Amino acid sequence: MTNEELALLIDYSNHTNDINKIKEIAIAVAKSQNPYHICDFAEFCKHSDHPEIMPILENGMFATGDLIHCYEFAFCMADHDKHFNLKKFEELIAVNDLAKIEYYFLECVKGTDVDKMTKAMLKTNNKKWIKAYIENKELEKPFSELDLNRYYNCLRDDYLPQKLEKYRENFAQAEEDAIKSKNPLFINEVMEYCQPVNIDRLFNAMMATDDLLHIYEMYCSVPSLTEAQRNTILEYMKNNSKVNSAKYMYYVCAYTDLAREKQLEMLEAAKRTGNEKYIKKIESVLKPIGIKK
Repeated sequence: MTNEELALLIDYSNHTNDINKIKEIAIAVAKSQNPYHICDFAEFCKHSDHPEIMPILENGMFATGDLIHCYEFAFCMADHDKHFNLKKFEELIAVNDLAKIEYYFLECVKGTDVDKMTKAMLKTNNKKWIKAYIENKELEKPFSELDLNRYYNCLRDDYLPQKLEKYRENFAQAEEDAIKSKNPLFINEVMEYCQPVNIDRLFNAMMATDDLLHIYEMYCSVPSLTEAQRNTILEYMKNNSKVNSAKYMYYVCAYTDLAREKQLEMLEAAKRTGNEKYIKKIESVLKPIGIKK
């Protein structure tokens, strides 16, 4: 299924009330196992949260096996007030050693079970993201600041995700295995947690995946990227041809410390996509200071 075909299917689905026809299309989109297509159809098809349609899309997203895309699906559905099974996505993330995504749920996903997700995040013992959680004063917290700080102070500084523990004495092997895997989550975690490694090689491996969400995630979570590498990612985002590429332009404007000059460049790139929804969202990020017409 091409981007153009997906756009036509979304348009057709928005101009019919035949749920059986939309269901057929949803099944085809889910079978593509393309997380971008599934999420875009769920976002832009006005009937996607019909009780006969949404479970198809949810199961299609789960079938991709990509936890980052599953998180983004939940975030996007909650952000657009779609009726979906949030609990099912929470359970998927809570049983995995992904403190960063659990933190994202707490920060960004409307309606998430704060107690459940907080406990899951703390259980990981991931000092980096637990620190971010404690320092975020806007988050609802089921535990006292004193208890959280006591817990934080007992954590090891050299945390590794469970699947990287076997590489603790051999990060060079982690680097090689991540590059060979072509798995963007694996590559990103090695870049984020394993030092020293060759960031240039891993960066090139990530860019080669052409996975926009994971590349955006690398931009957010790997502090050792050079300025040149960050600019390469921004250029990649501005020139991406995915149906909903403007959404990621919005993400980088709204959820990172992107300089205002770069935000304005993202706005111009978003305008070229014609995606009015995310053009307006980027404008809303810029609105407190005013935007150049």
